[in-house]
Amino acid sequence: MAPPTDLFCLTPANSETLFPVRTCADRVRLWTSEAFAKTTQRAYRTDWTHFADWCDTQDRVDLPAEPATVAAYVDALAATHKASTIERRLVSISKAHRARGLDTPTADPLVKLASRAVRRRIGTAQEGKAPLLTNDVKAMVAHLPATRAGILLVSLQSGGRTRGAAGALRRGLPRTQ
Repeated sequence: MAPPTDLFCLTPANSETLFPVRTCADRVRLWTSEAFAKTTQRAYRTDWTHFADWCDTQDRVDLPAEPATVAAYVDALAATHKASTIERRLVSISKAHRARGLDTPTADPLVKLASRAVRRRIGTAQEGKAPLLTNDVKAMVAHLPATRAGILLVSLQSGGRTRGAAGALRRGLPRTQ
């Protein structure tokens, strides 16, 4: 079955002026396009396409998908994808089913069990990155134009406080701390 692209449609911000709303279905499509960021819509559409293609290669039905199909898909993804990607794909499958008024197979205990097993198998810990050290920041600031470098240094030294608070530059009593 073709992917439900009307759920994941990308429309311009001024779509109502470009495409006048004539029917209730048009209004729903407009709400759907405005309810999610374009990057979210793109991710949902990409995830759905991946699932539909996988279903085609496995001779399985993608819409409505059986819980066993989704559980097998989750297990297949575990070999090549991170837990966060698998969870996002499950959300996309759920959204596609709900957009068609169908029960979502991702709510089935079998899919939840498969998802839990995969998370335990591959882990869910995020990969941490090394922090930026003072010398790294100074080296980066050295390459900025003078006007931006000064602003950046003040904001870094202030620890996120306003310029006035960082330099104790307030009207009235001077700060002694």
